[in-house]
Amino acid sequence: LDVDPELSLLLATEALQRDPIPAALSATHQAMQRHRTIYEVSSSPGILPVVRAAAGGMSPAGDLLAVAALDQGLSVWEIGGVEPLWTIQPPQEDALVLGASFTVDGTAVVALTGPADLIDPSLDRRFVSETGTFFVFDARTGEAITSTRVFRCAVSLDPSPLPIFVDLARPVAWAAGESCFLAHTEVGLLDLLNGRFEEVAAITAGISNDWSLFGVPTTDADRRYLAAGAGGPGQVIDLDTRELVFEYDGGISTLSADGTLLLARGHDTGRPLELRDLVTNEQLWTFPKVFTRAWFSADARLVYGTSVDGSTYVIDAVTGDQIHRLVGQDGLPIGVVMTTDGSSLATFADDGTARVWDLGAIRSEGPTYATHPDDRDHLPASADVEGGVAAVWAGVPRQQDEPWETVVLDLGTGETLATVTGGSPALSPDGTRLAYRAVDETEVNAEDLRKRGEPGIRPRVGSVRIVDATTGDSLMELDVPCVEYLMPAEAVPSADCNIAYSGLEWDLEFSPDGRLLGMADSYNDIVIVWDAATGEIVGQNQLAGANARAIAFTKDGSHVAVLFAGGIEQRLRVYALDSFTIVASTAVGDGASYAEMVFTPDGSTLVAADNTGRLTMIDANTWDLLEPIAAHQGSVLDVAVNPTGTLIASAGEDAYVRVWNLADRSLATEIQFDVNEIANVEFIDDTHLFVTAGFGKEAIVVTLDPDELLNVARSSLIRTFTTEECASYAIDPCPTLDEIKGG
Repeated sequence: LDVDPELSLLLATEALQRDPIPAALSATHQAMQRHRTIYEVSSSPGILPVVRAAAGGMSPAGDLLAVAALDQGLSVWEIGGVEPLWTIQPPQEDALVLGASFTVDGTAVVALTGPADLIDPSLDRRFVSETGTFFVFDARTGEAITSTRVFRCAVSLDPSPLPIFVDLARPVAWAAGESCFLAHTEVGLLDLLNGRFEEVAAITAGISNDWSLFGVPTTDADRRYLAAGAGGPGQVIDLDTRELVFEYDGGISTLSADGTLLLARGHDTGRPLELRDLVTNEQLWTFPKVFTRAWFSADARLVYGTSVDGSTYVIDAVTGDQIHRLVGQDGLPIGVVMTTDGSSLATFADDGTARVWDLGAIRSEGPTYATHPDDRDHLPASADVEGGVAAVWAGVPRQQDEPWETVVLDLGTGETLATVTGGSPALSPDGTRLAYRAVDETEVNAEDLRKRGEPGIRPRVGSVRIVDATTGDSLMELDVPCVEYLMPAEAVPSADCNIAYSGLEWDLEFSPDGRLLGMADSYNDIVIVWDAATGEIVGQNQLAGANARAIAFTKDGSHVAVLFAGGIEQRLRVYALDSFTIVASTAVGDGASYAEMVFTPDGSTLVAADNTGRLTMIDANTWDLLEPIAAHQGSVLDVAVNPTGTLIASAGEDAYVRVWNLADRSLATEIQFDVNEIANVEFIDDTHLFVTAGFGKEAIVVTLDPDELLNVARSSLIRTFTTEECASYAIDPCPTLDEIKGG
């Protein structure tokens, strides 16, 4: 997995085909997540061994790939195609294509060519062209649109001295020289349509054989600043005044689109990548890898680049945390391009290969659904699946003050049916109605200052609402009685039912027949049940300090079970709905905290998830405790039971989903995910799970059927075993890729 995910997936599918034991199923699931290669183009290495054999670009939409393979000219491929859409050789004799980029609208390809005899092998890892020509081609047809001769030396560490995407209407940042002597390099703006180069500054290049060479200079989106660096000090220059506004200790740099952030990699070969705030001159984070180059994503939320360790990294631009490490390309990836939406990227390596990678939050074994267009927290036990639809609570994005949203998805099409502002979603058993705790904006006045903070408009948690799950149209609004605690021993009734926007403290649930709706509100210690058709309160109870965490109805709807987390012992209380009195009370934990609980379909057993890693099993006839299941390291965040009542699925903060046989409590299978934690798991049917990670924008469908998983895994492979791999792993006969895909 850490070296060659493609081989890992080949071996896992071979194992699953031979014997579909749980370990083989789990290995295939894990390999599917790590294996992100979706397309690869190979060309022969360049005519000179010291020159990178492949450079190029990917279209902003991610549908086309341009490969400049030096001695093989320029070719453009449709992602997934077996032949290029078009190929063209440089018009000049003995010329090479030194690089290519797509225009910002994706309609054209800009390529730079230069004479082959002026690529100097003595200057390791450098493109040097005394004269060059920029060509603009139609991206789909290869038809030549225009060309411009540039009588300046193009100098670049990057495989292409062009920006990631080119705006032909505006000059591009460029590094050049009057001659190809690299002691000094001029940086400035080049008009690709007329060849005019406007010098902004001269920078010492610093000739050496390490990675301290010159990278493509960058500007911000408005062309206010230009950043460039090489072996000497790096500079950020005001393009209006030509004044130096920032200087850093050498290295290759990239400006953010708004000109406030700078990615820099120093001239020292052991120096990590760093992100610097140009407004405060603060170093925000460092990433402990030596990069050849790094870039910002279009929305500046990601940083991506290639490292000298042979990996391509995708990093959270806010925290500096690694999101993806892409490995397995045989050559050393140096050129890299990300699509505008951040869904995929392409790498170009020195062995002549160009590879496209899928950057989905989790690599799916089935359909993938976007629960929100932006990355969001998915809160524990906050998804529900009923009647072919799913409702997912998409929490507040990191470092953004925005209210929660609940998204309803059609599981057949992936279409978003409705989006509402609020959380704690619950679907009726037929999937037609959605209940949720609404979030409104409410003015906080000076009288509330001691409780609320500064006066002003604040998000506040209000009523429970029931809407049509397919349209979001309002069906009913339910008032919520509440009590606020100002001091530990003082309970004061609230003037209304809006409480401070601070916690994740509610659990909503429909009865099995959809007739009733219950809520456990641990923030206000309320248990309340409504008639879901009329909105009338069937019963309610308030127990100070009891901390009602989860609620569930018995199969016949005559009783409701509530898990409480207050006091020394956790306690399950069961209420008879005809009188709303407590008919059973069972101590169920040793100071544990419960996230969710669910009845088995036959109503015989209640399964609860807790923060000690256990699944607590309770007999629903006697309310006695049964033997628990030690399910996870750390908290169990969600639990679900399949429709036939034979399997339990649990999701944990250890990033595992585990499936258990209910009859004997044995482990049926486990799936490890490449995320921090799994927040939600629900059964769609007996063989498919709906899973959301704790943070991200997607939910996925996971199959537990070995044959279905094999088909999906095989379809994603882009190569077969090599002869050496077949010999090493005793695979005889050695299959072709078509034979593997055909089963």
